[in-house]
Amino acid sequence: MIPYTLLEFDQLNSTSDFLKENFSYFPHMTFIRANFQTQGRGQFDRTWLSDSKQNILCSILLKDLKMSSISEVKLWMKESLMSFLENEGLNPRFKEPN
Repeated sequence: MIPYTLLEFDQLNSTSDFLKENFSYFPHMTFIRANFQTQGRGQFDRTWLSDSKQNILCSILLKDLKMSSISEVKLWMKESLMSFLENEGLNPRFKEPN
């Protein structure tokens, strides 16, 4: 199993902002998850709205990743998570960051 760090919060302004402000304290493969974001953002600082506890709201710190690999890793993570949730009997939907 790949070692990772998981930090879970009931509420954050933004998982992305929290990670940006604190990334130097965390190791590679740190997951920041929140039940609710008060100022969630998608790409290009667009607003990201979500009801509390209805979605997976997270940001992931990958310090040792080459920029050229980001698209591949993102696709692999999406497919792995969707497959896991389907195997658990759920009907997941995926929304690309806006």
